[in-house]
Amino acid sequence: MIRYCIGCGDQIPPKRIEIIPSTKTCTGCSTTGAKIGVTIMHGNLEKDDTWVETEFINPDDYVPYPPSYNIENNEE
Repeated sequence: MIRYCIGCGDQIPPKRIEIIPSTKTCTGCSTTGAKIGVTIMHGNLEKDDTWVETEFINPDDYVPYPPSYNIENNEE
């Protein structure tokens, strides 16, 4: 299916339409911007009561753990 951007009139790439079927804009005209997906594990590992969520944030808000951060003990 060929679809054209309502912003600039260029053809929307087929892969974008496949991933976002309701899209009406090309990536250049999109106002959403890039996001980073961060996987977060919740729960208690000792009780095998865990679940995972993915939070999408703006790249400017992303702060990675420092390389020396010990996740298991929550300490640097």
